[in-house]
Amino acid sequence: MDSLELDTEADRPALGVSACLLGESVRYDGAHKRSALLQASLSGLVSMRGFCPELSAGFGVPRPTIALYEEAGAVELRRNPGQQEQLDLKENLAPAMIQSCEEIFQACQNLDGYIFMQHSPSCALASAELIVQQDNSEARHMDGVFAAELKRRQPALPVVQECDLHHGPSLDRFLVAVYAHHRLSSVQKSQSFSELLDFHSRYKYLVMAFSVPAYKRLGKLLACRNADNFLAQLEEYRLGFMQIFKQEPSRGAMVNALMHIMGYVKQQLSTDQSQQLLGQMHAYRLGEQALQPIVAELHNAIELGGSDYIRRQYFWCPHPLSEQLRAL
Repeated sequence: MDSLELDTEADRPALGVSACLLGESVRYDGAHKRSALLQASLSGLVSMRGFCPELSAGFGVPRPTIALYEEAGAVELRRNPGQQEQLDLKENLAPAMIQSCEEIFQACQNLDGYIFMQHSPSCALASAELIVQQDNSEARHMDGVFAAELKRRQPALPVVQECDLHHGPSLDRFLVAVYAHHRLSSVQKSQSFSELLDFHSRYKYLVMAFSVPAYKRLGKLLACRNADNFLAQLEEYRLGFMQIFKQEPSRGAMVNALMHIMGYVKQQLSTDQSQQLLGQMHAYRLGEQALQPIVAELHNAIELGGSDYIRRQYFWCPHPLSEQLRAL
């Protein structure tokens, strides 16, 4: 497969990470939640920078615990009961946190993704417990205050919880999005329409593996350059493109992309080779086979008889762990 040049840290995508996951002792009790997975799987592939919104908000270490409360339809970030008596347990800490994290939000504009700590009232993604006053219903969960604000400000930024990365397909999809964001950021800096067209072309079959309609919509957007406001066109493309990777790709859509790719070398394949590939694709669609053997066989055929166009597709190596994760 095509290699990715990651010789220096500057070549790598940059990720923001909840600081406790990097082993920083910033939790309310002075502990950390160091993630062995981040060190084992992502070290050397990305650069990681830790942030702690609660520390930035001046809550200190150690500090009183906080939680999300809903009362009369309003959600607030408050200190939990049982804290020091002089503390105002009704004070909404969310506005102060958001204001204090302005420098973090600014730094995140240069990131290609963010990994959050699960269950945190500041950093969780749909897993922070919401305590509903005078309500005996089942527990509800939502985004943490900082995570929700970052998503609002940067809707194109790939985000994930650390716990989800232990699932191979989720790690794969996150890295696909992170590396796509990193490459697209280079196009943004150049502000070159020709580079944008090349980027779109090289991502054709990977995007088709997620959504054929989305690829067609983006193609229409790039049908001609917006001479009056190319930056607006580029931003619209960026938002639409990154939205694609927020959904789980279906096996059917992946097989459709594989069939299109197979068409580039159909004449070079023997009848037995074609039947074998089609059989493998059918088994993959049914969940009976991993994706990687099919991709590897197709890639070998493309290397022998395919065009430069199909050889240059990011489909073959969207990120450095793609071969490993597709084998699962």
